[in-house]
Amino acid sequence: MSDWCENTAIIEHREPGVGPTMIQRVVDGFRRGALFSEFMPTPAELLEYPAPVRDPALLERFLKEYSARDWYDWQMLHWGVKEDVGSSEGIEVISDTRVRLTFRSMICPPTAGYRSLCDRNFEIEAFYHHPVQMYCGHFTGARGGKRDDYMDYASETAHTVRREVSERVDQFYGISERLARVEEEHYDE
Repeated sequence: MSDWCENTAIIEHREPGVGPTMIQRVVDGFRRGALFSEFMPTPAELLEYPAPVRDPALLERFLKEYSARDWYDWQMLHWGVKEDVGSSEGIEVISDTRVRLTFRSMICPPTAGYRSLCDRNFEIEAFYHHPVQMYCGHFTGARGGKRDDYMDYASETAHTVRREVSERVDQFYGISERLARVEEEHYDE
């Protein structure tokens, strides 16, 4: 069973005089496998202790200072994933203020990371799909608002997916077509 979620994110920063620099930071961070660390690094102190932190006094201090129990909790809160994302591949620079990233993340999409980037004046449109756990979604966001259209389709039919899932997400990943083939194979048995 695969624990990888497929992701494509179009990230834009149009602030005059700053946008190109911010997009270059996105590209550089992604190439290092550290997209979110580039903008929201895990506090160094949290990384000094293995998760979960068991010392009650330390736990209390971490919760007060970082609103997190340990590094894992902090990364899930700010990035939405345990491990940062990125690769030397899957980068398409569309313009000096816009880039498309294609990557895999462990188990879930990094929607909390997208939200954190939107709070830093990025605009994001992202698609995600976990073909084994059978969920998908479409995240859109900017500083003024964020929306995550998520759907678990594990108990759905191809017809339901066509009706309920965003047409763009369905077409992007071919979800209803794949389900229709599976349904047809089972019907033929």
